[in-house]
Amino acid sequence: MTDDLQIQYSSLGTFEFLVHESRPEFYFLEVNPRLQVEHTITEEISGVDIVRSQLLLARGATIYSLNLPSQGTLTSPSRTAAIQLRITAEDAEKGFTLSMGRVVQFQYPVGLGIRVDTHLSTTKPTTVGSSYDSLLAKVIVRASSLEDARAKGLRALIDTTIKGVKTNIDVLMGILSHPSFQARQCSTRWLEANLQDIISKGTKLENHATLSLREPYITSTTTSDASSSSTAGLGNATLLFRKGDTFKLHLTDITSKQKSAPSAVAAGQEYLLRVDRVLNNNFPLRLTADATFQSFSSSKSYAMNITSTTQTSVASSRHRRADPTNKTHVALPFPGQFMDMYVEEGDQVTQGELLCVVRQMKMELEVRAPWAGTVKWVCEAEEGEQVNEGLLLCELVGDGAGKDSVTSPLSKL
Repeated sequence: MTDDLQIQYSSLGTFEFLVHESRPEFYFLEVNPRLQVEHTITEEISGVDIVRSQLLLARGATIYSLNLPSQGTLTSPSRTAAIQLRITAEDAEKGFTLSMGRVVQFQYPVGLGIRVDTHLSTTKPTTVGSSYDSLLAKVIVRASSLEDARAKGLRALIDTTIKGVKTNIDVLMGILSHPSFQARQCSTRWLEANLQDIISKGTKLENHATLSLREPYITSTTTSDASSSSTAGLGNATLLFRKGDTFKLHLTDITSKQKSAPSAVAAGQEYLLRVDRVLNNNFPLRLTADATFQSFSSSKSYAMNITSTTQTSVASSRHRRADPTNKTHVALPFPGQFMDMYVEEGDQVTQGELLCVVRQMKMELEVRAPWAGTVKWVCEAEEGEQVNEGLLLCELVGDGAGKDSVTSPLSKL
């Protein structure tokens, strides 16, 4: 580099280029003076701990004191190849929309040349909401050639299990197994042009891995109380339900709007809930039990079966869901954090008019009216509330109410 092109910058930086698909030409894009998500590739190829180097430079160390590889070593042909696989909580078949939920099982790959950077835990669940990036883990594989790295990456994905949310593992599998990727014939438009074929290939591979290669999940029965470890159905819950546990319930009808008798509404009724048998106790992830429900004011008793599953959503379930057979229902086409509703009952709206805004991570997504009409009912979700796909946003009666689709057009802010 000549003197007139030098810059006075002494730290790490990310230099981005595009490479021509047929000619040996590189096109400079930008320099980012910070650590970026792709830094793991450079670390695996060069053997340099970039994070440590950055911190030492910030403390006053010089670049020469870090004993970094020489410029000639870094630019010479390398016998090492690395691939980073970014696993995200996204549903590719729905436009890579965010998949919210609780990650209840995580199994990561191990072996020579396999590195996993993640915030997930194998011992406790992690909740995926709409406030942060959907990145769950980075699986980095290193091998002596690009083809070996590709094969190792595919095997690493097969050995990766994440349950509770939809991930893009099927897409990553489809990419690594695609003939174009193996032949290094991918451009910046390749993914969008071949997405359906990639998803199809990846789904077949993932289903095969799930059925025959991945180990079945065994819930831990470890507990601090040795005498409790033999209890049937006991999981790793910190709150233990036992046979005979009894709960006093006070129920009040909050749907009643009779102003003439507010005292009767406030009084409510008292009931008793008794646990008769615990089949699976991994609360709050999973609870299966038989119980008896009875009223203090009558002799009637009811047998109950309580079942909660690992698919419990982090979003509120107190709202109505859209009915696909109801031609006036306008459904939320994606999950996220509810921001604002821009229409009220009785409003006349035109096709394409803004109905509401939902936030996903850094993006605010607009939901617009699929047809013109009159708003007969609107959802009462609160600002900041987590809402799920399929939520009934409003009932819109008009000329377009006979359409087959109940989802709304959307745009990004």
